[in-house]
Amino acid sequence: MRGRGTSSVQWAGEAAWDLDLLRTDYRVRYCARGMDKGRELSIGVAKEPQVDSYLLQFRPAPPGPDRVIRETSQNAAYRHRYASTLGLPDTPNPGRGG
Repeated sequence: MRGRGTSSVQWAGEAAWDLDLLRTDYRVRYCARGMDKGRELSIGVAKEPQVDSYLLQFRPAPPGPDRVIRETSQNAAYRHRYASTLGLPDTPNPGRGG
């Protein structure tokens, strides 16, 4: 059974992509390279080609606390601090009786 409305949404809702995921719990890996330099380019500090890249991976797994494996940019550190204040969402999973 596919989930409904599971999307990856660009910052400020400028664009969205349907992920077509099965309805189950997932662990998500987010990998970014060149994040600080990419931020500089996006706010017009530098005039160079795109230098940042991002990878989002999903694997079925039970919910658990976030783990930061490696953090090498100031932008990532800021976002990790913010995300750590949000806690886990309370979203029932029909596949587990919720």
